[in-house]
Amino acid sequence: MTKTLTRTEELRNDLDNLHFTKRYLIGVLAELEDLGRTNSQDFRKTEANLRAVNNNIRRLEAELEAEEARAFDEEEKPEDPYYFSDGMHW
Repeated sequence: MTKTLTRTEELRNDLDNLHFTKRYLIGVLAELEDLGRTNSQDFRKTEANLRAVNNNIRRLEAELEAEEARAFDEEEKPEDPYYFSDGMHW
C-alpha cells in the first residue's frame, strides 16, 4: 500500500537530509583542517558546497513555515461559507 506524503512532510524529510549532509560536510572540513589542507582545492570546494547547503536549508525552512501557516489558515476557515451569512434566521 502506498502512502503519499503531504508537502510539509516532504519538506521536513528534505530538511533532515540537508542537516545530515551539513554535518557530513563539516566533518570533511574538520578532517581537511587536521591534515593541514586548508588551502587545497578540496577544502574550497567543500566550503562552497556547505554554503549551498546552508542556503538551501534557509530556503526550505522559509517554505516550510509558509506551508504550515497556509495549513493553519485552512483549518480556521468555516466549512460552510454561508453559515454566517446575513440571511440566517433563528
